[in-house]
Amino acid sequence: MKNKKATYLLIALVVFIWGTIVFKIIKHVGPSDIPDQAFQPVMKADSFFEKDSVYQLNLKYSDPFLKGSYSNPVVVEQKQENTRANLRRRIAPQQTTVQKVEVTWPGLGFSGNIINDKTGEQLGLLVIDNDSYLFRKGETRFGITLLELYNDSIKVEFEKEIKTIIKEKS
Repeated sequence: MKNKKATYLLIALVVFIWGTIVFKIIKHVGPSDIPDQAFQPVMKADSFFEKDSVYQLNLKYSDPFLKGSYSNPVVVEQKQENTRANLRRRIAPQQTTVQKVEVTWPGLGFSGNIINDKTGEQLGLLVIDNDSYLFRKGETRFGITLLELYNDSIKVEFEKEIKTIIKEKS
């Protein structure tokens, strides 16, 4: 009788321990209590960068292959002779005013690309005014020509203006 009580007590203890272990695993692997909105980015990356900014590289660093310090490049200035043609250019430069026509682009977006495994042909999925279209490289629709197709962006032309459009994150 004494052995049966100990056996039942040990079985209950083993079931309790294994139940605790299984509960902790299920709790850890199960759905989280954190709402999905917590994982959404607060600010888009596009608003971080100014699109019309011009950046200049600072290339004043030593050459690792010369094993020496940085040396300033020597600039040789060429002297211009005072000929009649050069004087005319200096005195009366021709100024032409070019009026830039502002082009209104349709709503464009790039959703991704599709690659045919057999032929290796790439198709780009473009969103034009909330309608999706498949474009091949060099194809023109609605006045929009797909010039280049990359994995993360495309280069398009519309009324002789060229733009690069980055893939939409969704």
